[in-house]
Amino acid sequence: MPGLPTPGHAESRAHPHRRRHLRPRPTTPHTPLRPTRTAMVGHSIGGASAARALQTDPRVSAGINLDGTFASALDHDLHRPFMLIGTPAHRPHGIDPSWDTSWPHLTDWRRWLTVSGTEHASFTDFSILLQQLGPGLPGETLDGHRTAQITRDYVAAFLDQHLRATPHPLLQAPSANYPEVLFENPTGS
Repeated sequence: MPGLPTPGHAESRAHPHRRRHLRPRPTTPHTPLRPTRTAMVGHSIGGASAARALQTDPRVSAGINLDGTFASALDHDLHRPFMLIGTPAHRPHGIDPSWDTSWPHLTDWRRWLTVSGTEHASFTDFSILLQQLGPGLPGETLDGHRTAQITRDYVAAFLDQHLRATPHPLLQAPSANYPEVLFENPTGS
């Protein structure tokens, strides 16, 4: 990004005599940075922040909210792809009205997915880590490894579709391979 120092920049300014010891940054021709293909994916407050970033930063072209309550629901239209993935508490007309209120403002490609048997922390490492220590997350009935697989697969499909322009059938309709994932279609959408 313009204006950001490269690795080693601060060290080379602080210690000019060490510059000759700094190795050049490796470049990989197969995975170039593409600033026009940037997405923001976040859990909890990070997920809600993804929507705000899309509204305010033209460099971010797509976003995903993993079970994040919008502190203040979206009140302006968001004209970029956005996906909501959440627990049963985030189903339409559930206990968190911020998703219902924000949904009509997602005016580009959008999906609202509910993963049965999950809790808020299911979309993080806690689910797998706590299972190693004992019973897992309180209230979670879905295996932590399964939740991680679902999260990885749906996030990857979204990123492929919206950053690489590679349509993914996983995002088109419910899949027999993922019976825990419900496609929500709130009234008025």
